[in-house]
Amino acid sequence: MSGGQLLQDTANTIVDILSRGDSKRILRPDDKVVIVGDYDPEKGLSPGYSEAIADEMRRRGTSNVIVHLFSHRNGEPLTEISGTLTSDVANAQFVIGTYGDPGAEIHLKEEKLIKSAYLGPALNNPALKCYVVAARPVVSVLEFLADTDAIHHARELSLKIKNYLEQHRGQMMRVLTPGSELEMMIPKSYPIIADCFEVNSHILNIPSGETFCAVPLRYVNGTINLTTDNGGSFWYLREPVQGSIKLRFRRGRISIEGFEDVDEDIVAKMQADFDTADDAGVLANPFLAEKAFGVIESAGKIPRADLLYNQTILEKLFGWHWAYGSQRHVGGRRDAPTHKDQFMTYGDIFVGQDHLLIDGRPNVEFFLDYAA
Repeated sequence: MSGGQLLQDTANTIVDILSRGDSKRILRPDDKVVIVGDYDPEKGLSPGYSEAIADEMRRRGTSNVIVHLFSHRNGEPLTEISGTLTSDVANAQFVIGTYGDPGAEIHLKEEKLIKSAYLGPALNNPALKCYVVAARPVVSVLEFLADTDAIHHARELSLKIKNYLEQHRGQMMRVLTPGSELEMMIPKSYPIIADCFEVNSHILNIPSGETFCAVPLRYVNGTINLTTDNGGSFWYLREPVQGSIKLRFRRGRISIEGFEDVDEDIVAKMQADFDTADDAGVLANPFLAEKAFGVIESAGKIPRADLLYNQTILEKLFGWHWAYGSQRHVGGRRDAPTHKDQFMTYGDIFVGQDHLLIDGRPNVEFFLDYAA
């Protein structure tokens, strides 16, 4: 498939999803849509992606579509943010973030400059139907979006996981990785979100199928190993990392306890994240922000070469991730200039004797059979 055809097909499918969604969130001709894209001019892609979605919406009759594009190179902004962006998202019905460069939206400077300009006003907008994160157009995304059974099963499992977590609020969760153990609490009051157009959810990742929540920081303690030992893998800035990094958590604050066989640039970048101060001079980033289950393997966030496509659709539900930085947009209290996901393919998670995650994958049979 050519790059142009992939771009167009992905844009068509995304508009299809928004056009057949929940009746309260369905895209209508008189809706105002704001699309925000960032891109590296040396790599391109994202501007075409944003414009392809906009063109398809206009072709189907939704004419009030505004596109804001911001360029960068190696994380350094090249485009000043227009003051109209904030006002545009403040009364839009749909706000869509598109990302072309695999790491573009998680560069600290880009995120602080771009997302801070529109994410808060968008989510606080009473007219907002949905805030959409549209995964970059790769074949794996299109394959998933085209598979209605995949979408159905992903949403079913997402809601099952949400149901379990709701029934176990306030209980401790143990995360076991080789040579480490981390404890965190299932939040007592923070929202637990099934990313599948559920009632009262304003956020949709395309593809969907993730269940996530913010975590209470005071109850996060222990260590976690990010490692490639024993066949494990983890990602930083959406790129696979070799070696091992051990992180220490004390009441939610993260520090690097040690590392081995890891590119020192990766360690330095992560340490810089942990050392970054917000405008008040308070260290803002080095806090656990979120835990999540059921990230779809074919979401385009993980390199295709590392995926297994010959398994059943439920087995394609890629294990889990956690994030550090801001947790405000996922229902928590802590704000920060950035929010960075850490994807992992290993580890076991328990609540009491319930085995929720087995070797990096959700215990699908347990969740589907669980009855509250």
